[in-house]
Parts: sequence; C-alpha cells; structure tokens
Amino acid sequence: MISYVCEQALKAQAEEVVVATDDQRIFDSVAQMGIEVMMTREDHNSGTERLFEVAESYGWSDETIVVNLQGDEPLIPPYLFVWWLSNWHLKHVRVLPR
Repeated sequence: MISYVCEQALKAQAEEVVVATDDQRIFDSVAQMGIEVMMTREDHNSGTERLFEVAESYGWSDETIVVNLQGDEPLIPPYLFVWWLSNWHLKHVRVLPR
C-alpha cells in the first residue's frame, strides 16, 4: 500500500515528497522506489508529531506549506492536493502556534 500512496503523492505536483517513518521495512521499500524517506523517532503519538520532526530536520520555514498524507490513506486522489494548493490563498488561513 505504501508504494501506491507514494505514487499518488508524486502525482500531486508537490515540490518535494518526503516519507517519514519509524519502520525499517517502510524505509527500505520507499528508498528502493527512489523517493526521499526519513527515519524518525519511535516515540511519536501521531503522524503530525512525526511530520514536525521532519520539518525541523529539513529546516522548513513557518511559511512552508506541508500536506500530511498518511500512508493508510490510499484513496485520496492527487487532484485534491493540486486543487487545494492552487486555491489555499483564497481563504483565510490560520496557523496554530506551537
């Protein structure tokens, strides 16, 4: 399933696709596909916490738009991300403080 989710993410026209995992099997599978992957700590309570570790590690600024696509969400079509990223500026966006 992870390979399908990765393929869908690549279709979303993102500048960068990074898979974050604490599972060596997923890391190895994604690396074999030639997709950037980061091994994260095992103590995260959620994918959002894992994503925060990646954002800090990569030095992404607070202005960087990050989409958290979970590996168990294979049915989300890439066009939704393309649409959202094309139109996100049309609505008021609130960024929650850390």
